[in-house]
Order: sequence, then structure tokens, then C-alpha cells
Amino acid sequence: MTGPRTPVTPGARRANASTAGTPVLLGPVLGLLVHPAFRLLAAGTAAGPVLVLCAVTAPRGR
Repeated sequence: MTGPRTPVTPGARRANASTAGTPVLLGPVLGLLVHPAFRLLAAGTAAGPVLVLCAVTAPRGR
């Protein structure tokens, strides 16, 4: 089993631990930043056809 595996050294373990620790810190921050954007996108895509239907079916004579 001589595959192209990366050698596991203490430095690599430290790097993996540090990179595994950054999403724990960045997760809530990115979640706060990203989730409202996705909510706005979801609301926009959901409200888009509804607004178009309202505009099409609304009486124009008023």
C-alpha cells in the first residue's frame, strides 16, 4: 500500500487542528453573514413569481 499519502507529522497534525479550529470560530460568523443572504434569495425567488402574478392579475383601471 504505497499510495500518494501525505505523511502525518506533528506539524501537519497541528495544522489540521488549527484549520479544524477555524471553522468552529468562523462557522457562526459565516452563518450569520450567509444565512440572511440565503433567506433573502429564497424570499426573493419565492416572492418573485407571486409579485409577477399579483401584477398580472391586478386590475389596471385603478
